[in-house]
Amino acid sequence: MLSDTTRLSLSLVHMKNIVQQSRLAMVNMTHHGNDGRTRLGILTEMNMKGLLVSHAGILMNHLHVDPQLTDDYFSRLEVNPLDMVLLVADMEELKADYNVPAEGLVIESNLEKGRGAVVRLLVENGTLNLGDFVVAGSVWGKIRTLEDWRGKSARQAGPSTPATVTGFRDVPPFGTYIEEVKNEREAKALAGKHYDELIRSTANANITGAELLKMMNRQTKQQEIAFVVKADVQGSLTSVVDSLKLLETSEVAVKIVASGVGNITEGDIRVASSSGAIIYGFGVSLPSPVKQLARRAHVEVRLFKIIYELLDDAREAMTALLPDEVVETPLGELEVKGIFHTTKSSIIAGGKVTSGKLLVGARARIWRGKGKAAQNLGEVELTSLQRERNSATDLVEGEMGGVELSLEGAKLSLELGDRLEVFQRQLKKRSL
Repeated sequence: MLSDTTRLSLSLVHMKNIVQQSRLAMVNMTHHGNDGRTRLGILTEMNMKGLLVSHAGILMNHLHVDPQLTDDYFSRLEVNPLDMVLLVADMEELKADYNVPAEGLVIESNLEKGRGAVVRLLVENGTLNLGDFVVAGSVWGKIRTLEDWRGKSARQAGPSTPATVTGFRDVPPFGTYIEEVKNEREAKALAGKHYDELIRSTANANITGAELLKMMNRQTKQQEIAFVVKADVQGSLTSVVDSLKLLETSEVAVKIVASGVGNITEGDIRVASSSGAIIYGFGVSLPSPVKQLARRAHVEVRLFKIIYELLDDAREAMTALLPDEVVETPLGELEVKGIFHTTKSSIIAGGKVTSGKLLVGARARIWRGKGKAAQNLGEVELTSLQRERNSATDLVEGEMGGVELSLEGAKLSLELGDRLEVFQRQLKKRSL
């Protein structure tokens, strides 16, 4: 059955797609009436394209549905759409096999206190029974309880039947394919196989053109922080993952190595340990055995119930990866008037402070020459200052004094007339 709604504004391209994609199908046609074309004209055009149309079901059945639906609309139709669906299914002998291992899809899943993982699913083929072992992706379980669509207990669910079950070891994501297996050993093996495939696909995922361009534009010294994210429901998981990705900057890349719905598991700890990731849990718990494993594996697990607090924590973790910013503060200048003692490791000289001030522990660049011809000979440290033969902590503009310079292993010399450009260099913590 086609999911596309065939409208009177149907273009030739749309028509071609329908012809190519459908043989025995039912199309729901809605009349918008904004292009002057008639329903009969559309049906004629479809026949011309090689698609036979009938009201009774020769090859393709169509049923006109008005877009302006009212409460009693379907009761006023000559043919009920659901009856038409059943008619086509009966004519084409569309049947499911009740006697094969159950297959289906996860419609919704979440954690409930006292029940564990609660999974709402649709059985597509076979029959799902109480006590069956099932696998959904990397999660396995044994059906402990089974409820029908009304919430009443049941012992089995057949094809095309929605059901709510418990018994999964973890919460499988929405849309995960479910399959029944014979026993616990097969369930564990198949779930483990799916888990390994998930890890490989995460590590070797195809890089899109946009991602490749982004990587090429990154600085070579860009840091990367990795996260494993678990949340109580799919909506929260999506919000947390998307918000974390928005924190990425040109200096710190964000990598989500794994994510899922449900409590934090031993598998999450192993993934985080191998990738160096931080595990964020939103609205979930950390079972005691898993907590002990995380401690032994030196994996950080951080639990939150408020998304803004989680993002603040992630921002701090990213900030910690940034290198400290080097900040230089100019202090003053001294003109060398005399050189008193020189060794391989230090120089003692005298001079006049021509601007600003000098401080013990500050650094200085040695300049020789004037204007554009001036040369920077290197850096030294001011290890001591002297004012009129007395030790001093500073010298200010206009004062004469002595300085002891530590060469720090550099081969430097001083000449009369050289200038010392004095400054302080500090490391400053950065923020995103």
